[in-house]
Amino acid sequence: MKKDIVAYVAWCPNFQQVKYEHQRPGGLLQQMEIPEWTWERITMDFVVGLPRTQRMFDVVWVIVDRLTKGSSPTNVVESPNDEAKRFYESLESASRPLHESLMHSELSVAVRLLTIKSDWNISQAGMNAIIGLMSEVSSSINLPNDYYNAKKLVSKLGLSSTKIDCCENGCMLYYKDDAALEACKFCGLSHFKEVTNAKDRFTPFSVSATPYSCWPVFVTPYNLPPEMCMTSPYLFLTCIVPGPSNPKGSIDSTAGKLACPYYMEDTKAFTLRHGCKNTWFDYHRRFLPMDHEFRKNTTAFMKNQTDYDEPPPTLSGEKIWERVKDLPKVMESPSTRIPGYGVQYNWTKQSIFWELPYWKHNLLRHNLDVMHIDKNFFDNLFNIVMDDKNKTKDNLKARMDLQEYCRRRE
Repeated sequence: MKKDIVAYVAWCPNFQQVKYEHQRPGGLLQQMEIPEWTWERITMDFVVGLPRTQRMFDVVWVIVDRLTKGSSPTNVVESPNDEAKRFYESLESASRPLHESLMHSELSVAVRLLTIKSDWNISQAGMNAIIGLMSEVSSSINLPNDYYNAKKLVSKLGLSSTKIDCCENGCMLYYKDDAALEACKFCGLSHFKEVTNAKDRFTPFSVSATPYSCWPVFVTPYNLPPEMCMTSPYLFLTCIVPGPSNPKGSIDSTAGKLACPYYMEDTKAFTLRHGCKNTWFDYHRRFLPMDHEFRKNTTAFMKNQTDYDEPPPTLSGEKIWERVKDLPKVMESPSTRIPGYGVQYNWTKQSIFWELPYWKHNLLRHNLDVMHIDKNFFDNLFNIVMDDKNKTKDNLKARMDLQEYCRRRE
């Protein structure tokens, strides 16, 4: 053991650079009290980061007697930290064979699925259908439930992947500083292709959270009746946004608990504890007359709660302008998190609509998306009634939130 330590110290450049004779004295030396007995006073140090021995030791614990200067090195195993323990446990669980007769584990299946999706450019919905069929055929084998869980399993082990575009002629990779280039530096071939056959006219494959290369932007007057505002005479294609990623941060839109520009930080919206969705449940009682019977009801709304709060003050267009006039515009700076975001407001920039002379005096500052509300309401109701396991909102998290916030019968 001592020979190995001597050889390692003689080879290691760090040990060679910190020899005592190369250090400048820190000041006058002070006489230390001399011990009267051996091993009465000792010093200890740990030498860590050593190569593992055959017996799996990687740390040396050195104990030195201050009287005789005798040392006693001891082999020690350095235990992994909490993060490393979780990694090893996840790796061991994921690497266990799915069945005694199979060579594949849950991890190897997840990696193969991600590879197939990348090689053949299969949509997320297509991968979910393939995984669902595999689960039906082999119901006794523990497979990932869908593409999201397969990707989550791999990313937990630090095995996530990054997709890098390349020139079709093989000239270059769009990587690091070249990732935002619109054409090849060598042959001039365009980086992006416009999508001309999007399934829902917005993004292909019905996956709006995944970035694609073409976003059409429509403008429609929402103060018309719903049966008129969504018809072709009142729909205007104002621009098409091409690019490698989702442009939501650069479009004049808002979302979340502070989406309403009238009430902002005075909202009572909250996030469901189990479902993790924003909700405005039991927000409307504050607008009722103070003597209304619903205000004292503790069973039909939020359980065990009354509501005698007054309606929040409504911000006028001039007051809203005072809040947003100093915010950067999207063309002046990239979309960054502004102080107060998520607490007082959800703005990421100053909307370009404020350049319109009448915008401060506009009575209708925002509109509800009638088309998507109708569609989403019907889809959710239909999937609940038909008990679609993959799309129903009547799941375990919804039942847990219902039990926590409401007093309703099953």
